[in-house]
Amino acid sequence: MGDRKTATTIDEQLERLQERGMTIADKERAGKVLLSVGYYRMGFYWYRFELSDYRRKGIHRFRKDTTWEKVEALYDFDDRFRNLLSFYLQTIETDIRTYITYIVSNHYKTAPLWFVNPSYVGKEFVDEFTAGYSLLKRNEVIKILLIRRNMIV
Repeated sequence: MGDRKTATTIDEQLERLQERGMTIADKERAGKVLLSVGYYRMGFYWYRFELSDYRRKGIHRFRKDTTWEKVEALYDFDDRFRNLLSFYLQTIETDIRTYITYIVSNHYKTAPLWFVNPSYVGKEFVDEFTAGYSLLKRNEVIKILLIRRNMIV
């Protein structure tokens, strides 16, 4: 199964980063981040600070100006940016789905269940929708949620 990695403590991870050339001013804070985010996930952010000529040889060495604070700042920026984008993408997606549903529902006013009617959508979709709905109805957690909201099960 190839190379197997062994578990390392936070202190060992910090030591490894320092041996590779990263400066870590606040080890306690860096340790908390590693414990929360994970060594390999943070690796996607310090990868940009590695010397490429060493990396090609499978050796990990950081540029001399590499600090934990720079790596963490990059992670924080990416995290905030992703959350911001996610909010707006979700809003756009909801708007588009709502608009499409509004237009199509008003086009088929006499067929309120047009989205599962094979006269308007593909039979394959209707079959998958019906099977998925049946499966959901049998799920105990969903039953409880529907009952709590006074919805028909």
